[in-house]
Parts: sequence; structure tokens; C-alpha cells
Amino acid sequence: MRLVKVVLVLLVLFIGFLLVRQNHDVLTQTAQFKLNLYIISFQSAPHSLWVLLTFALFLGIFGTGLYTLLGLLKQRQANRQLRHDLEVLKSEIQTIKPKTESTPPISQAADLSQSI
Repeated sequence: MRLVKVVLVLLVLFIGFLLVRQNHDVLTQTAQFKLNLYIISFQSAPHSLWVLLTFALFLGIFGTGLYTLLGLLKQRQANRQLRHDLEVLKSEIQTIKPKTESTPPISQAADLSQSI
């Protein structure tokens, strides 16, 4: 399985390299963002397209990481709550167990009531 992961990572890196190599002219062009709010307008400095694409990639990785971390934290909280509930139930069983051992089982109690 580890070999498959390594091969897939190398394949993705190779395809990424080919993409950059074949589109070098397009990726070095500059782009500018404009925002017109009819009251005030904003304009960014010119940036290369490869910088914008890299920023978008890392922003997506960061967002996905935060979303995954949120799910992990919720799962840990649920596990913590379930462990607490399990400990409470175990303690309840331990307190009930000695009481049930002192009373006769149901079948013996039924035999006793019939003999009386």
C-alpha cells in the first residue's frame, strides 16, 4: 500500500511539472483585481498568475485542514462523553451487583413462593 501511495504522489508531481512546463508563458502573465462599490473602488497590485494559483491552492489546503480539524474535535468530544457515560454505567453496575447477589435468583424465589 505504501508503494502505491509513493507512485501516486510521484505521478501527481510529474503531471504538475508538465502543467507548469507547458503553460509557463500563461503562468507568468500578470493579473489585477478590481472592486467597484459605486462609492469607492479598490484595485490590487499586479500579480503573476502562478502566485494567485499557489495562493488559492494553499488557501484550499488550509480550509480543508480546518474543516477536518473541526470534525476531529467533535469526534473527540463525543468519545470523551461516551467514556464518561460508560464509567457512570460501570459504577452503577458495581453498586447494584452486591444487592442482587444477596437476593435469591428469580427461579429460586418462585420455588420458595410455591412451597409456602
